[in-house]
Amino acid sequence: MTSLYEGFHSERFECIDLYGWSVPGQDALEIVASLCNGNKLLDYGCGSGLWSADLADRGVDVWPYDPNPHLPTEHIKVQPYIPWVDWDDEYVSMLLSWPLYDDSMGADALNEWILSKAKPMYLFYIGESEGGCTGNDSMFELIKHHFDAYMVVDIPTWPNVHDALYIYRYRN
Repeated sequence: MTSLYEGFHSERFECIDLYGWSVPGQDALEIVASLCNGNKLLDYGCGSGLWSADLADRGVDVWPYDPNPHLPTEHIKVQPYIPWVDWDDEYVSMLLSWPLYDDSMGADALNEWILSKAKPMYLFYIGESEGGCTGNDSMFELIKHHFDAYMVVDIPTWPNVHDALYIYRYRN
């Protein structure tokens, strides 16, 4: 049983290295594209940029950004900065995929976005629900305080991983 378990995990990590932590489903991509509706989308923590590339192919004005680029970026050019100043008074949604468990990245991203002069619209959060293996308590508190739940979309997952696309609308 150990070799099967090890094989599964090594295969999963190979895929994570190539594509990132989450797999975009067609329904999820179509919903995100329709809700962006011509407005900007910041893909914060985009990894290799697979979601960004698929969304750009659907006409989304997406900005792929990763604070710690470490994956191959063959899907789309991943940006090393966020042009907040260029987005003053523009509507911007955020795709936040798999913020690390018990790490401040998710909360930092939300704080930076909320405090910018951009106008937040939708948060597209990919990960597990509160208490799962993504994000931290501060991130989920920010979501509760600033956003209203809009919809949950199933995406392809690995066995024993319970992630989904959670969509929230910014509360003005």
